[in-house]
Amino acid sequence: MYDNLIKQYINKLDNQMVIELCQKKEININEKEADTLLKYTKKYWEIFYRGDPSDIIKELEQKINSQAFLQLKKLYIEYKNKIN
Repeated sequence: MYDNLIKQYINKLDNQMVIELCQKKEININEKEADTLLKYTKKYWEIFYRGDPSDIIKELEQKINSQAFLQLKKLYIEYKNKIN
């Protein structure tokens, strides 16, 4: 139902928007981490939305600073629980 809206929003995202979204949640990431998050979001959004992203999350854990990763994972779980 919301797939098209989500896809349109994700396609408009850029690195600066990712950084700003993280800052609003008091999550500190650098430009490289923002780029990584953006690439993974654009490529795997449907898995994050509907599927089991466990393997993708493990990959991200190696590419993002540990504090930011834990905060992002917690935030993802919180929002995922709200939509299910």
